[in-house]
Amino acid sequence: MPTWQREDRLTGLHSRPYFEELLRRDWQLAQRDSHAIGLVLFDIDDLTSYNEKFEKTGGDAVIRRVARVISSSYRRGGDLVGHWEGGTFVVVIQGDAAERASEYARVVAQRARDLLIHHPRGGGGAERYLTLSAGVASLVPPRELPLDALVNACRTALTRSKKQGKNCIATAEAADFR
Repeated sequence: MPTWQREDRLTGLHSRPYFEELLRRDWQLAQRDSHAIGLVLFDIDDLTSYNEKFEKTGGDAVIRRVARVISSSYRRGGDLVGHWEGGTFVVVIQGDAAERASEYARVVAQRARDLLIHHPRGGGGAERYLTLSAGVASLVPPRELPLDALVNACRTALTRSKKQGKNCIATAEAADFR
C-alpha cells in the first residue's frame, strides 16, 4: 500500500506520485495498443514574483484557480490532470486528442488568461494578467521507448516555451524524445 495521497491537498487534482503511476499505466497501454498519447505541462508564468508580492497564500489561491480551469478543460474519459509541483500542472491525453494537444493547450492558456488575475509585476497589455506557458509532447510510442523520453520531451518543450516569453505554447520536436 503506497504511503502517498492520491489527491493533492492544495489543488484537489491527482498528486504527482499517483499521477505518475497512472501515467505509467497509460504509457504501457499506448505502447501495447499503438495509439497516441500526449503529455502537457502547464506552468504559471512569473509565479515567484506573484508570491513575493502577495505571499504564499496569494500564490496558493492562484494555483487553486488555475487548477480549476485546467481540470474543467480536460473532461474526456481518458484525460488525467495532476499537480506536478509549485505552479506546474500536468495533463495526459489519449488518441485523437493527443494529436490536437498543442491547439487545445492554447485554448486552456487563454481560459487562464481570461480569469483576468492581475499580476502587478507584469508590464502593459497581456502581461498585466497572470498567464500560462505550456510544453506539449505527443506520439504513438514504440515499444522500446521509455516513458522518461515522453516526460523529458515535454519538459524540453516547456523550457522552450518559457524562453519564447510569457503565454507561449511549444511542441516537442523529434530530437527531444531521448
